[in-house]
Amino acid sequence: WVLILPYFALLVGLIVGIGGFFLTADMAAVKAFLGEGMHLLLMTLAVLAITYIFHFTFIKIFNYYLKILIISNIRIVELNKTLYFTDDRDAIDLSEIQDLSMQKEGILPTIFDYGHIKIIIASLSQKKSIKYIPNPDYYFRKISKTKQAYVEKYLQQPPDLRSASERFIGNRPAA
Repeated sequence: WVLILPYFALLVGLIVGIGGFFLTADMAAVKAFLGEGMHLLLMTLAVLAITYIFHFTFIKIFNYYLKILIISNIRIVELNKTLYFTDDRDAIDLSEIQDLSMQKEGILPTIFDYGHIKIIIASLSQKKSIKYIPNPDYYFRKISKTKQAYVEKYLQQPPDLRSASERFIGNRPAA
């Protein structure tokens, strides 16, 4: 919601500013001063500006709710979709996570409890950053516990030496 707040502030400011002008101004005097054509042009521009800001604000709201983070017992999946242009999917296997860090820096992130989570992937030695997460402490603990459970379950068991086809078919001998 922190990403949406500036657009709401712009929308409210524009509506209050334009609405306040039209409520307090003497329209007959404004029309006489500007002329009929210029007055009609300014009214049309005001309606177009409000319509554009409404549209832009609601697109930002839709895009905010289309960003999804899924933490499963095998991987972390980030779905980043926008209304028109973007459809990104990024999956990180828990076995590839080398390090995890959380950041809440500043007054607003601390008060409103949002921040960033940075995941260092071992295979690429690069950081994957997930920004503007609400309640990052929860997600940091959740990813850490899931990673620990993954390590205990999958990485400490002896490997299954059967081939994939034998696992699929079972223990039946091939003909």
